Amino acid sequence: MLAGELDLHGAGRLDAELRRLFDDAVRNLEVDAGDLEFVDSSGLRSIMVARAEAEAAGGTFRIVEVSPAVSRVIEIAGLAGVLLPSGP
Repeated sequence: MLAGELDLHGAGRLDAELRRLFDDAVRNLEVDAGDLEFVDSSGLRSIMVARAEAEAAGGTFRIVEVSPAVSRVIEIAGLAGVLLPSGP
């Protein structure tokens, strides 16, 4: 679960945690970002790198929940089709 802000500082922590998961052979990731209040370009970069690494390893990366504020940033960045969960 991601909560709070995913900015330059938070992205570094997320990168480290994702690296640990990939090193432990975790390949399928589901991210709950429903409590994430803010994301900047460094946070989006971390998410996109994790998605690419998971897919390159034959796995999946899905965001299963997203806050309205973060959803808007993802839409503005043109990444809605790749990152946002599909409708019901």
